[in-house]
Amino acid sequence: MKGHFISASIIVPTRNRCKNLTKLVENIRKQNYPKDKFEMIIVDNGSTDSTRKVVDELNSSNEKKIKYIYEPNPGYHNAVNRGALEANNEIIVLIDDDTFFEGNYLNILLGAYQDRQVSCAGGKIIGHWEGGVKPDWVENHEGGSGLDLGTKKRFLFWPESIYGANFSVRRDLFYKVGGFNPSRIYGGDGETGFCKKIYDIGGKIMWVPEAVVWHVVSARTITHSWMKRRAFQQGKCNSYDAYRSTHCVKISSIVKFFIRAAICQLRSYKLMLSGKNYRSSQWAAANNFSRFLYDIRLFFDKKFRAWVLNDDHLTGLIEKIKTLSTK
Repeated sequence: MKGHFISASIIVPTRNRCKNLTKLVENIRKQNYPKDKFEMIIVDNGSTDSTRKVVDELNSSNEKKIKYIYEPNPGYHNAVNRGALEANNEIIVLIDDDTFFEGNYLNILLGAYQDRQVSCAGGKIIGHWEGGVKPDWVENHEGGSGLDLGTKKRFLFWPESIYGANFSVRRDLFYKVGGFNPSRIYGGDGETGFCKKIYDIGGKIMWVPEAVVWHVVSARTITHSWMKRRAFQQGKCNSYDAYRSTHCVKISSIVKFFIRAAICQLRSYKLMLSGKNYRSSQWAAANNFSRFLYDIRLFFDKKFRAWVLNDDHLTGLIEKIKTLSTK
């Protein structure tokens, strides 16, 4: 029976959330999956809190040791790429530091890989509001806090994709497609782009609805300002996607996004003065202004255009690690 269990490397990217780590690690250690069949890798993405100290304390127990990696280059996908380079097992499993799940989660998720056709597998993500309180205005604007592609286990087809809070992939394919295209600072397509690269090489992505993850969401952090920042970030990602599709950026598009941003901002002021809901107009303004700025940079910066078209974000990281290790 033991030979039927597939080995996995569980990667947990984290930044300034050490208070969540203890609960998360306990959650993982309580999985009813053979302890010798998985390892835990905590990737500290430039934390300024006590993350390292918490990991050391967790490693002081008699439980299997956690591998600690420090990756100063900010961004979730940068941290995932760094953690994947340290993975030793067949399957890479990504787990966010603000999630929790049942004890049979790994059994269900990794069970999908008994089918050799499966390249990636992921499951349902349910938003869990801290304290059970969700602001009324958040309705229909919950973004990536949840994912539900149905109750039937099946293969997905482009443009369907799975999210990082409940994501797994065969390690050899992770390397083959060049890892994640980072999305934080310069824009990118993250999990969506990764799934597209898997589809492009003929890989198959399995939807495993029974592998459920609860994503903790706090009303204290999901504010209007947070939504504006999210819309601004999404604008960068949209321009990134557009340029990768067309390899072209036009002055007319740059002007269009500037005008749209101005109109949306003016509309938001009008709605605000009349006492109506102005928030979505400000989010639209942030999105269009972001696209305006991004397209200007694409138009003038040749090196930036080359970065946007690059799909291999592992080779440079490997070289960087080698350089640092020789110093």
